[in-house]
Amino acid sequence: MTAPTPTARAELDANNKLQQDVADLLWQWHRDGQLHERSYALYISYTSGFRLMDYPD
Repeated sequence: MTAPTPTARAELDANNKLQQDVADLLWQWHRDGQLHERSYALYISYTSGFRLMDYPD
């Protein structure tokens, strides 16, 4: 297996950040009981236990 490129690492970091931001927003909506189109926010299972990729520096 070849080592990932710096571009792949940057893309993975950006995707992980987007996923975290969306999850944080949905979780905040759920905790606040906000209504969206007359329905409560989606219920999500929240975790902070993610496996990290060990990229060589």
